[in-house]
Amino acid sequence: MRDPAGALIIYAALGNETVILAPGTELANGYRVVKITDQSVELLYPALNTTARLQIPAAPAFEVR
Repeated sequence: MRDPAGALIIYAALGNETVILAPGTELANGYRVVKITDQSVELLYPALNTTARLQIPAAPAFEVR
């Protein structure tokens, strides 16, 4: 989804909680959102200085008849 300024944001479920991911968002488990692209979300875990990348699946194609 895009916010009014055009930046990408992601709605994600973490356990029973829904969170909005945007660059700079810090999650309760210590991860921080570094970058969001059309294809992935990049997370940083500062305690170990490691990154993780979550792939975003492509939107389904619908056939118009």
